[in-house]
Amino acid sequence: MTGTAPDDGCPVPDEDLVECGRVSRRYRAGSAVVLAVDEVDCWVSPGMRVALTGPSGSGKSTLLHLMAGLVQPTSGRVSWPMIGGSPADRLGTVAVVFQGQSLLPELDVAENVGLPLLFAGEPAESAAVRAAEMLRRVGIEELAAKLPEELSGGQAQRVALARALVTRPRLILADEPTGQLDRATGSHVISVLREAALEFDAGLVVATHDQAVAERFSPRWRMSNGRLLAPDDVGDSPKCSAGVRR
Repeated sequence: MTGTAPDDGCPVPDEDLVECGRVSRRYRAGSAVVLAVDEVDCWVSPGMRVALTGPSGSGKSTLLHLMAGLVQPTSGRVSWPMIGGSPADRLGTVAVVFQGQSLLPELDVAENVGLPLLFAGEPAESAAVRAAEMLRRVGIEELAAKLPEELSGGQAQRVALARALVTRPRLILADEPTGQLDRATGSHVISVLREAALEFDAGLVVATHDQAVAERFSPRWRMSNGRLLAPDDVGDSPKCSAGVRR
């Protein structure tokens, strides 16, 4: 359901999973202050499948972390209307697939995948069953007993994907999920993400450099120098794309 903002004619959603209102994020790099995200105004609703594109350093990862509640904005506001508060207080409602290694080295693959369910209070036996099923869905059930140090980068990435999806989250945020994968495996991972989002009635945002991946999504947002560009900034129309306000 959407309304209309009288000032600029852009659609304003009534119910969203996450809303960013004029959000900026600055951080220090030595003596310099870096503006990683600059007054971004956007939202993600259930059913949205967003590709977030742009060059390295444009702010894609920082925006995902803001949407996940992992970092706080320097200015502006991030809220989660349909989640009912911060994701930190609603374990399992927002899932992040990180770009780098994020597995606990002392736990095997199955234990890593089931861990979010244990944190959410699920009994160990049912958590193990759900973890095994998610490993099967992403095509790596044979890795269940291996430790993270025994995995390739691509295998570890798929384990992280299984861990992110095992809680059936409402909002899925994936940072370069195909970056360490070959073309066929990467295509399968994107299919798994899209199918999971459909099954869970979730919003999905995938940050990617891969044009082939981006083309499987609509809308496609582009970041440049911390700014989220509206369609007319990249040669399209109308003034506002799904989920982006200027």
